[in-house]
Order: sequence, then structure tokens, then C-alpha cells
Amino acid sequence: FFFSSISIHVTDSLKNFVASARGSIGIATACASVMILLTTRSVTLTVLSAISIGYVFVSTIACLVGLGWTLGVFESILLAVSVGIGSDYVLHVSHSYSTAPDSVVTREERTRYALAHIGRSIIGSAFTTISTALMMMIAENQFSRKFATLLIVTIFQALIGSFVVFVVLCDCFGPSIKS
Repeated sequence: FFFSSISIHVTDSLKNFVASARGSIGIATACASVMILLTTRSVTLTVLSAISIGYVFVSTIACLVGLGWTLGVFESILLAVSVGIGSDYVLHVSHSYSTAPDSVVTREERTRYALAHIGRSIIGSAFTTISTALMMMIAENQFSRKFATLLIVTIFQALIGSFVVFVVLCDCFGPSIKS
């Protein structure tokens, strides 16, 4: 006969949830880095983007832990879904930075160009996503409310990651000419 307690199954499931969350974040960061490298052809922008995307994921998870979330089935699925959402804005700003015209040569000018070129679109996207998430908050099921909470936290962290972290990194270390 083979006997195992329920605590062994729960522990094994939690280990799988953590591995799944880490795996999805790692895969998303790698895919985003490859995409940035292919579209911008800049190793510097790729590294700065990966750092910013890492910030978004770490800060989102920290906020969720601060809200009292523990890792379960719902949370593992939601984190896997949020991976794309969390990297989207950084990708857009990075691409905009890299496509600045030849007349825009300094880091500061390229940063200003990127923000002026794509900033309003990102803000509009964040506004519509957060508006939708707020509507989901009135749902009666737990999954919808948790998904809405995750969306709001991820969008806020993605805005900070793209408009603060990535922009400051580009302003300090970004390529000053097309590379």
C-alpha cells in the first residue's frame, strides 16, 4: 500500500505553481528581449528593456503579496496571463526610441521623441484597460475580481516601468544614434 497525506500533494502543487510562474516570466522576458533585439537591432536597448520588464514583474508580484495574495491555481494562471501585459508598454517605448529620425541624435532628444511619439497612446491604452478592470471589480465571482486587481496593478507597474524606469535608463545609458 502507498499512502501520502494531503499536505504532500498541496506542497507539490505549490512548487508547480511557483515553477510555472517563474517559467512564464522567464519565457516572456526572453521573447520580449528577442523581439526588441530583432526590431531595434540594439543590444543596449534590449538590455535596458529587459531590466525594465523585470522591474514590472517583480514590483507587480510585490504589490500582490502586499495585498495578501498567496500563490494558488487562480493566481498562477493570472500571472501567466499578465506577463504579456506587463511587457507591452516597455516594448512600445523601446521601439519608438529606436525609430527616432536621424536628426534626433542625443539620448535626451531620443527619449523626448519616444515619449512624445507613443506616450499618449500608452496612456490611452492604460486608461481603457483600467476602466474595463474597474467594471470587472463588481463581478460576483472571485476569479473576475482577482483578474481585475491583477490588471490594475500590472498596468500601473507597467506605466512606471516604461515611463520612469525605462526612460531614465535610456536617458542615462541609451544609444544616442541609431545602432
